[in-house]
Parts: sequence; structure tokens; C-alpha cells
Amino acid sequence: MACLASGALQTWLSPALPYLRSNQTHLPHIIDHEQEGWIGSLAALGGAIGPIPAGLLADGIGRYYALYVEVAIMLVAWVLTTAASGKAGVAMIMAGRLIGGIAIGAVYTIVPMYIGEVSTVS
Repeated sequence: MACLASGALQTWLSPALPYLRSNQTHLPHIIDHEQEGWIGSLAALGGAIGPIPAGLLADGIGRYYALYVEVAIMLVAWVLTTAASGKAGVAMIMAGRLIGGIAIGAVYTIVPMYIGEVSTVS
């Protein structure tokens, strides 16, 4: 499920961008091209940061519980993204994308370790 949620967070921007460009949003203004670029790239930046604390977390509390922590972080990212409105709306979307990217990087670090631990050799 964590990998499914990571994929959803990665691909969310493609169908949402036309909506964010329209007048139908709860944002006070239509986002510009620079904001689009930041919204699109912050998940990748977070994905580059996420594996470092994920490895430490997985070693500290175990892979199973580390995945729960990462899913909770991803939930925070989704709440920020979907609750974005008003003057701080674009900043909330950007923060949600960065936090979500960190969770994506962490999930894709922890899941292979967890699968390696629970799988049998055969």
C-alpha cells in the first residue's frame, strides 16, 4: 500500500495541473509557470533527501514500524496538499509535495529491505 500511495503522490500533479491553472480552485490566484515548476520538482527533491533518514529510522525501530512512520508522513503530505486554500495555498501544496517526496524516497528505501527480511530463500 505504501508503494501504491507513493505512486499516487508522484503522479498526482499530471491530472491536477489543469485544475490548478483554472479559476475553479480555492486558491486566490491561478498558479504561474514558476510555481508549477516548483510544485513539480519538490517531490523529486524530497525523494533525494528521504532515503538518508529512512535508513537510520529502519535500523533504529525496524523496517515494519518504519513503514508505518513513512505512511503517516505521507498522510501529512496529502492533508497539506488537499487542504490548500487561501493565500497560503500554493505554499501548502509545495510543502506537501516536499514532505511527500521525502516519504516516497523513504518508502522506496525501506520496502526492499523489508521484503528481503520477510521473504524466504526459496
